[in-house]
Amino acid sequence: MKKDNLYYLKWDLESKSFLLDVQSTLNGFDYCIKKQLITQEQAVKFGEKIEYKYLNRNRYIDMNVLEFEFERFFIICKKCKIATAKPDWARRQGNLCYDCYRAGLSDKYKALWKKYWERRRLERLQIYAKTDQGIADSVGAGAIRANIKIQLIKAGKSQNDLAAMLGTRPGNVSKMFLNNKTLKIEIIYKVAEWLFIPVDLLLKRPRGLNKIKRKNKIPINIYRGNIRRI
Repeated sequence: MKKDNLYYLKWDLESKSFLLDVQSTLNGFDYCIKKQLITQEQAVKFGEKIEYKYLNRNRYIDMNVLEFEFERFFIICKKCKIATAKPDWARRQGNLCYDCYRAGLSDKYKALWKKYWERRRLERLQIYAKTDQGIADSVGAGAIRANIKIQLIKAGKSQNDLAAMLGTRPGNVSKMFLNNKTLKIEIIYKVAEWLFIPVDLLLKRPRGLNKIKRKNKIPINIYRGNIRRI
């Protein structure tokens, strides 16, 4: 809607008639009903309503009545502040004009798609959290390291033996536990097989640790991280 085609609706107290003006300031006995720009077509529709409801019936009319009817007849867009006459307005538009309503549809669909893909992501994470790799991610490298140390002591083996089994240096094993938030399940499988113990012993949380934080019933480590390909 072009700015040049918008006017202020005024009421002439002497002639009891409507006027359109590009300025809202007082001019003689012409009073601006509301400091709201409208089109000439909207002004005609509003004038027809006032004529039918008040003038033709010789009912009392003043500025308060006109302002009241103006507010009832027009819906002001909360975004662009453009007025929409009730006959041209649809309930689905809410408190927006038609142009702003149409422009907002794309944003609405984007938000719906975002919710849809987030729901799909949560479904995948819930399945992933039940796998061995998902359990390892939620337990964390620190707890798994503690479990491995306990099992090494029980088996009478050292970290050097563990490094030799993994084909790396002892320093790399320490870095693997300290620098990572989780461990690949393949390494955990190798350690469990080497120690002749169930994998569950390495994936349990030691006593004394706080409970795993969850969001949407998913361990927070998995919720914030990426799914590993198994």
